[in-house]
Amino acid sequence: MDDDIAIAFAAEEFERLHPRETWPKWFRKSTSISTSSDNQRRWIVSFSVSYKEPLLEGEQWEQLDNNWYIVKTDPKTMEKMIVFKTPRRTEIFFEVAIDPETAAVSVLVDKDLSGFDGDDLEGEPGPSD
Repeated sequence: MDDDIAIAFAAEEFERLHPRETWPKWFRKSTSISTSSDNQRRWIVSFSVSYKEPLLEGEQWEQLDNNWYIVKTDPKTMEKMIVFKTPRRTEIFFEVAIDPETAAVSVLVDKDLSGFDGDDLEGEPGPSD
C-alpha cells in the first residue's frame, strides 16, 4: 500500500459517509489531504482545512506567471519578495486509519461539515472576492 492507495480508501469511506451531493461549496477548493503512519504501522489519512489569515503590512497578492503569490515589497529597496506561509490554524475534519494488511478502514475523526463557514477558510490562492 502506498499514499495514493491509502488516500483512495479514505476518499471512498468519506464519500460513503458524506455523499458528493452533500458536500459544501468550499470542500473541493479548501480541503487538504495528508498521510502519515502511526505506531501500529497503519496509514493515517487526514482531511483538513486552514483558516484565512490577514496579510501583514506590506504584503499583497500578485499574479506572476499565471500563479497567485503573496508578495512583500521592501520599503527601502522596493525589491519584491515572494512570501511563503505555513497556515497557523488548521483543523482536521475527517481522519481514518487503514490497516495495510487487511485494508480495514477505521474512522478516527468525522466532524459535521456544516460547522465550517467557507468564507473563513483558505481556498485557491489569490485575493479573496
